[in-house]
Amino acid sequence: MQTLGPGATNLTTGVGSAWLDRSPMIAITCNLNTDQLGRRIQMWIDHHALFKPITKATLQLKKGQIARTINEAVALALTEPRGPVHLDLPEDVALAPASEPSEAPIRPKPLASAPDAAITRAAALIAAAKKPVAVLGSTACASPISRSCDA
Repeated sequence: MQTLGPGATNLTTGVGSAWLDRSPMIAITCNLNTDQLGRRIQMWIDHHALFKPITKATLQLKKGQIARTINEAVALALTEPRGPVHLDLPEDVALAPASEPSEAPIRPKPLASAPDAAITRAAALIAAAKKPVAVLGSTACASPISRSCDA
């Protein structure tokens, strides 16, 4: 969580690292009151434009929609490919009394298994290769079937 302007720009280093590592993360920036958003005042920058290229989504928290938006952000961050999601919190929203019921967390959808035909074909290609090579992305470490990626 960071303040607006320079605080938000400092947060981009960690968010960018999470983007490159495919690490789930919720990054929250504080902002001006809703009625002042977009005004060119000292320290204000467009947080959504700043975080859009390095997050899966950038969402504004709004009165009456906090629980839904947070649940959406967590589900997005945990859905493959995993990654950071940015939430922008205007000051008037942060100070407003809570008026909505909490919601049950949204569970991300698990990755679908590869079709049997694709697995059979891959096995045949590997068996026929003289020098097989496996190229795995970092998501392989997040797989529930992976034993250890510490090596």
